[in-house]
Amino acid sequence: MNMLTLEQLKKTHTTYGGQARTWDYLSRSYAGGNQYREAGYLRKYLGEDSSPGNQYAQRLISTALDNHVQNVVNIYRSYIFKSEPMRKLGSAIDVYGVEEFLDDCDLDGSDLDDFMRLVNDTLAVYGSAWIAVDRPSYQATTLAEEQALEIRPYATLYTPLQVLDWTFERALNGSNQLTMVKIREAAFEEYDIIRVWTIDTIQEYKVKKQKRPQFVSTGNGINNQPVQEEIYVEYDSIIEATEFVNPLGVVPVVCAYNQRKVQTGLGLSDCIDVADQQRMIYNLCSELEQNIRISSHPSLVKPLEVDASAGAGAVINLPDNMDSNLKPYLLQPTSATVDSILAAINYHVNAIDQMTNLSSVRGTKTASSGVALEAEFLLLNTRLADKAANLEKIEYKIWSLWFQWQAMEIPEDFEVEYE
Repeated sequence: MNMLTLEQLKKTHTTYGGQARTWDYLSRSYAGGNQYREAGYLRKYLGEDSSPGNQYAQRLISTALDNHVQNVVNIYRSYIFKSEPMRKLGSAIDVYGVEEFLDDCDLDGSDLDDFMRLVNDTLAVYGSAWIAVDRPSYQATTLAEEQALEIRPYATLYTPLQVLDWTFERALNGSNQLTMVKIREAAFEEYDIIRVWTIDTIQEYKVKKQKRPQFVSTGNGINNQPVQEEIYVEYDSIIEATEFVNPLGVVPVVCAYNQRKVQTGLGLSDCIDVADQQRMIYNLCSELEQNIRISSHPSLVKPLEVDASAGAGAVINLPDNMDSNLKPYLLQPTSATVDSILAAINYHVNAIDQMTNLSSVRGTKTASSGVALEAEFLLLNTRLADKAANLEKIEYKIWSLWFQWQAMEIPEDFEVEYE
């Protein structure tokens, strides 16, 4: 295979192009904090960002996020991994690197249980995940050099946002075989590292990034002059390119799905609807804060010639000849709005509990019949059982690639079980 050009490196899969914004939205919804705040999911009022003091930026700072997405994912994980996965290595116990893989499967200090927890969270958030099992022995010249460098198979987890392009082809037996995958291995300030796996080769590229201003219209109907909104980053040139022979003869990457596969590279997320409900709660919390603040500090309406200051104990000086109809007064919203907002927030929280089958677990329902609780737990148990069975299949695929790197078949007495 020839080395890729810059334009070929820039090319992304159609699924990636269509889902990148959704994946970024799900990632920020799970992470919360500044990542969520910087995305600007708070509804903006007309002219708010251009008002004195940039009121929109102030609202972003003062609005807290109640992170239901992260809470739901954490609860699912706590139930699935309440009992640690059981692994019977059998005759594989004597294979070099097995125990090391169990203790540090990603060469970053994570044991296999921690790694599978991360896989579970990634699947729950994005709906899909990519797992590569590599053994960089193709960079060593002899077996003794490999052992001296402690080279062994290891696993790496990639989110869908890191996998830019891929190709599946039908094998002779009718199965879909991954024949090419392009992965953004690492991202730095000035350049990215991109790895391209094919059946025959492994290619690594160091690609320089170029920051360019992106201009968009204000769209306010009054002044449509373009303004600089953000900085757009694109690949400018290839700094380095390296190619190795793929000794495995297959692309050692697993595309894992959460519930089921919608299409190649795209699965169903547990959190897409939860994230939408969370965004509604986020905006309602901003409305609640604004309403309480305005109620606590009502607006004073007065003519220009009236000398007055806001605050407790303020003195208002009126001119002697002032018209009585121009008497200063206060504008203050009713507290009923606060009750309506709180009721709406509770509605969205209950909706999250129902769609995730966690009403009884999260403790938001005060009264439920025994039949309702039994049905709720049954639905939750079924969901968790499906997720555990799916993780078991994914781990078997990881071990299959691990043994392939060791030129072995999975031993018949090898077993993995998720309760």
